[in-house]
Amino acid sequence: MERSHITISRSLRTVEDIIPPVAVRPQEVVRSTIIESTAREHSKIFLSFIAVVLLMLTAFSAARASTTISYFNDSEFSLLNRLEAGIFNFLVGDTPGAEIFVTAGDPDGETVTPTVTLDAGSFSLRYKVTSAETGGNSAFCNALQVNSVSGPFSYIGTLIGMDTGETTTTGPWQIAVSFPEGAPDVSDGDTCVVDLIYAGWIDGESSSNGYLDEERFILTVHAVVPSPLLIQAALTEEPQVLPIEGDIPLVDEGRDNREGEHGAQDLQEENDTEHASRGEERGASDDQENNVHEEALQNVEREEERERTEVPPAEEIVEEAPIGESTPTLE
Repeated sequence: MERSHITISRSLRTVEDIIPPVAVRPQEVVRSTIIESTAREHSKIFLSFIAVVLLMLTAFSAARASTTISYFNDSEFSLLNRLEAGIFNFLVGDTPGAEIFVTAGDPDGETVTPTVTLDAGSFSLRYKVTSAETGGNSAFCNALQVNSVSGPFSYIGTLIGMDTGETTTTGPWQIAVSFPEGAPDVSDGDTCVVDLIYAGWIDGESSSNGYLDEERFILTVHAVVPSPLLIQAALTEEPQVLPIEGDIPLVDEGRDNREGEHGAQDLQEENDTEHASRGEERGASDDQENNVHEEALQNVEREEERERTEVPPAEEIVEEAPIGESTPTLE
């Protein structure tokens, strides 16, 4: 055993001695050759694909490089702009409304005058007037009529449902309110409260948007319906004649010294004037006035006759003086 070990150690001089050569079969050599050829083909295909992609990118870039897009920018400044707010306001009358009493059947009715004023510096005004019932007896409100043919509007119709046209005229608007006699379901003392609605907007603008203003004028109407019995009594009542107590003092004391026909005529004229004025104040009938006038004239004539009889004229009062005595002279 020891002798053979030494022989082996001496014979290990080359690789082949250490690792004996392995015999390669022909099939394995062909397979290795195919694998290497396939790998080289795949590498060529991959490199070709990369090249194609790079060419496409280059072509696309070249195509885009032929068109150039540019934009121009500009800026401007608007300086010293001034914004100022305006006002738009108008008023209807100094008071918020009016109160009137209307008699049934009165054709003239009662008048009320709302006045439109525009604030100083306000935009120009265009407005119209409508109405709305806010209280009272509806039957009475429906019976009320309005008549106005002058001022900003010309309107003839019912108070409820009023709708005037448009206008730019400001100032007073006088309207007459009435209702017919015998209006159904209307009694004395009934009231109707109506708002006259003034809707205004800037002239030249739309009435539905923009600056708008609304004012209301409250109108309170009272019904005056005379009773049929009072009306009948007023129509059938005879005029009353006030009795005259005592004599009418037609002659003043300062007239007692008037004499002659001229004085009597003056007294008569003055008495006629005084009698006429007193007769108008008393409301006496014409017949009674004539009788009183005749009695006054007769009293004046009797008074003048009495004065002429009792007091002779001054130039006739002369007494005959005895012989040798001086004649007295009346002053």
